Amino acid sequence: PQRLLEIKGISPKKCKEITENAHEVFSLRIIKTFFDKYKIKYAFAMKAYLNWGSDALEIIRNNPYVLCDEIVGIDFEKADEIAFSLDFKENSSERIISGTYYVLKQNAMQGNSCMPVKLLFKQTNALLNIEKENFISVCNKAISSKMLYTYKADNILYVYLPEYYTAEKYISTRICSYRPLKKRISCANLISYEEKKNNIKYETLQKKAINFAVAEKMIILTGGPGTGKTTTTLGIIRILQIMGMHILLAAPTGRAAKRMTETTGMEELTGHEAKTIHRLLEMKYDEKKHCRIFNYNESNKLNCDAVIIDETSMVDVLLFEALLRAIKPSCKLIITGDSAQLPSVGAGNILHDLIEGQVLPVIELKTVFRQAQKSLIITNAHK
Repeated sequence: PQRLLEIKGISPKKCKEITENAHEVFSLRIIKTFFDKYKIKYAFAMKAYLNWGSDALEIIRNNPYVLCDEIVGIDFEKADEIAFSLDFKENSSERIISGTYYVLKQNAMQGNSCMPVKLLFKQTNALLNIEKENFISVCNKAISSKMLYTYKADNILYVYLPEYYTAEKYISTRICSYRPLKKRISCANLISYEEKKNNIKYETLQKKAINFAVAEKMIILTGGPGTGKTTTTLGIIRILQIMGMHILLAAPTGRAAKRMTETTGMEELTGHEAKTIHRLLEMKYDEKKHCRIFNYNESNKLNCDAVIIDETSMVDVLLFEALLRAIKPSCKLIITGDSAQLPSVGAGNILHDLIEGQVLPVIELKTVFRQAQKSLIITNAHK
């Protein structure tokens, strides 16, 4: 390329730019040609090039199964085809670990944060057709190098991808650090004041929920449709405000956040609207690391005294972990929702498991109010 300098008007800087551009074009062309051989679309070749640059082809030749990762995202069967054409064996460690990862990720997309090892082998074997000894040997190495994690419960060994194991371990540690108060200070006077001011009469369990929300660090408020969760949440917000607390409201989806803002009148009360949890934590996607990053995290906590989360049944394990990491130990967390409602799209069944875990105080509202009884949707939902 230095011969370009012999041409009048081409400076060393321009020569360097042309050289780099030419190098990019040829590198991309080589990868595209390689992908064309296997009838893989150009978009995947571009992804591989953008992530690995001119080293892409060497990386793929060393381990074609890297193409199944989020970075490129081709089907496992196609990666298998490439691997066999490059003389990779059926029982190669690269193939077994990638197949295991692929099965675990597919199960995570169906809502499972882990798998029993027997079921994992069954599904991996259906994909790879391998000997059990080879599977166990490769998995043991992956566990030793922390590419996979295991957890034993009720004599069943479960296998995790690292991110789900880390998330569940953090959540369980944080939740189990909760200590209920031996003696709660009653806020009956504040509740009476709130009832008179807003011409409302709270039912016994609603008063209990408000009392717990004021006294405890973490609570779960649950109940079926029409049982007054929104009214109770509004009562909690008003009383926490009287106490001078800065409150943040969030929900897992934009629609749920919008509804939360409207039903609680949060914008009128505080000047702030309810946000999605992603927006509350200021999530961004890191293109290089191929992962979500949150501006609010363990090093940069949310500046508030209380966080109220609605529709928690739809919150997955990774998002709940991110939320807990961003909340100060002194901050209240009020979890609301109905565990019989829509589950999360991602892995985990957070609200249901927190209720079943019996570590946090759970107030379940049961009375279907008169106005809700007129709704066929609500009465049929309870049936």
